[in-house]
Amino acid sequence: MKKARIIILMYFIFAVISGIAQTQPLITAYDTLYLKQQSANVDDYLLADTNISKISIHASAPVQMNDVKFKIGGDMWRGALTLISGIGISGAKDVDWYLAASIRTNNSHYDWVSDIYCPGYIEKQRTRTTNSDGSHGVETSYVNVFSWNRGALGYIIEAGDTIGWHYVIRTPKTDTSIVQWVNKVYKSNNEKMNFNQTDFACKGEFLGNVSVMLYNTAENRMYIFRHDELLGICQFAKIPSPLVRKKKRVYVQPYLLVSTGIAAPDKNDMLRLAITGKRFKNAMENYHQ
Repeated sequence: MKKARIIILMYFIFAVISGIAQTQPLITAYDTLYLKQQSANVDDYLLADTNISKISIHASAPVQMNDVKFKIGGDMWRGALTLISGIGISGAKDVDWYLAASIRTNNSHYDWVSDIYCPGYIEKQRTRTTNSDGSHGVETSYVNVFSWNRGALGYIIEAGDTIGWHYVIRTPKTDTSIVQWVNKVYKSNNEKMNFNQTDFACKGEFLGNVSVMLYNTAENRMYIFRHDELLGICQFAKIPSPLVRKKKRVYVQPYLLVSTGIAAPDKNDMLRLAITGKRFKNAMENYHQ
């Protein structure tokens, strides 16, 4: 009986240790930067740092880079067919979208330009409508579509020089080009098999080094790699569900874990890359396919 209790106790201790190990961040030694978000709907952060004490995202509406026009003749017969049959006939034209933004700080020396170019198309949709007198008409609308999975590309520009670029991967768990980073972020096979449409990765170069940013939706975290080394984990804000009682709602401020093994300038880069990753996240959420 005593031996059984010892075995049970040892099993319990092992389970606790294993649980703690699984909850530890992948960065074993890190500094924590606490980001105080001014508003849940605005990416404007304050932090206690001597170089960067404020950082924010300023994004513009997408701009259509190439002018596309729908043929009048094609419009007429499609509109007539919709009017007669009631079946909406649509048409589409390919277009490239330009999404401009900047990462601004309290010190303009650390400001970045964060431009994204995304392929897509404009879809012209037609629906038959019924007027008050019983007659029919055709209503036309235009839908802007952003194809993030077709080679969207973002650039980082500092003081007029391009210092980095990343292309978007919308299905990171199935992309063989980033499997070594995926294996570090998604720790179990169950996580890798459980697909989430809002997960994404950005792979490219930053200051001449391989750079990967990987967003895990389940954790609401951005993982930042330089080559194979994980240098930063940004935990974005956790906003409580409106279904939770007000007394129990807890708003968790975002924070950034940065490896202690890197120099101070690199830590500034990790902060700005984390916010750049958030800028990608915002763009894909606001302008989706």
